[in-house]
Amino acid sequence: MVNKSVLIVGYWYLPNNSARTFHTQGLINSLLDHKYNVDLVVPSENNNISVIKISDQFTIHKIKKGFLLNKPSNSRMYSNNLEIKNSFKHFLKKFIWPDKTIEWTINSYRYINKNLNISNYDCLITIGLPISSHITGALIKKLKPSIIWLADYGDPYTHNPARSKEKRAIDPVLEKMIIKEANYIIIPHSETLKAYTDLNIPREKIRVIPQLFQYTPVSADYFINDKLTNLIYAGTLYEDIRNPKEFLLGYLNAFKKRKDLSLHFFGEERDFYYFFKQITNCNPATYNIRVNPYIPRNELLDILKKMDILVNINNKFSLQLPSKLIDYVHSGKPILNIGRELNKEFLNVPNNHEVITEFLVNYNKNEQKVDYQKLLDFYNYKNNSLKYISLLKERD
Repeated sequence: MVNKSVLIVGYWYLPNNSARTFHTQGLINSLLDHKYNVDLVVPSENNNISVIKISDQFTIHKIKKGFLLNKPSNSRMYSNNLEIKNSFKHFLKKFIWPDKTIEWTINSYRYINKNLNISNYDCLITIGLPISSHITGALIKKLKPSIIWLADYGDPYTHNPARSKEKRAIDPVLEKMIIKEANYIIIPHSETLKAYTDLNIPREKIRVIPQLFQYTPVSADYFINDKLTNLIYAGTLYEDIRNPKEFLLGYLNAFKKRKDLSLHFFGEERDFYYFFKQITNCNPATYNIRVNPYIPRNELLDILKKMDILVNINNKFSLQLPSKLIDYVHSGKPILNIGRELNKEFLNVPNNHEVITEFLVNYNKNEQKVDYQKLLDFYNYKNNSLKYISLLKERD
């Protein structure tokens, strides 16, 4: 039996340290386990073209990301919202559709059309963020209408509340036009369903499959004083949708009342300091706060297991869920969820510094028990991988 071939057009991949990278990696591993041949097309880190044959089944095509609009950047996960906005960025957001990553659509499609034989592929998977990968998918689907195309979303595009200020009247028209020929739309959680049904996408074409994160912790060289009550926040901070100021103020006030607290931050360091300096000019170490850069996810998984409280600052809008919750749940440790309630098993508190202070002052780590079994079943990598693979086998 000849193995089926899958073409994946992504955007975030190793060494990038983002949720979409881990999802792409988990998806590829599942496809390889099921004997698919996989070609992955992603941007290169240095804007050079390279073809890396990992095995007989798996080849990575790293190609040019862009020169004018979508220039290569350093290893940061996203173009952070805290950066100073200038007139050129305003122009891009207003007049370039869907955004600066349209260059990725052009470059990826040109490369595939010139260097890969589309007729050899049985299946096509396009992975957003951003939506530009799905534009490439629509162009490929037009060339080979029989190909099974899965459009895999992270966050919504048109109906994403986080970009309400940037939303244009043409967005829903163009997005619907692009993904209407996809066989299936993959979304990571049901909270975003409305964002797609509002585009008049038939409900039967939408599949809810959590991100395919594999839980593979490795030992991390990071000292944790277990005599303290250790809190950790790992991930990205945002001014509009995930603002940490209420949490930080609550923590600082709690620390003044009990000195056995310690907060560990892992993420973009300058973002942490941006918010921290709005509250105090003191050194974070004064409050037992350790500020760390991003580290490999597998090492972070090991650190999470050794913490007492895992802090989740919930996204302001209900259509988005922080991807870190998958890793938090696997740790088996109490999750302090700040903002709207997500799950009864979490320690849910409102985004109010006074309530957060009171919670931390009275918290006893020796009295906490959690039961995440239902969530672990929902996020189960093997089960969700099979759901994904089943969509590719619909014509077997």
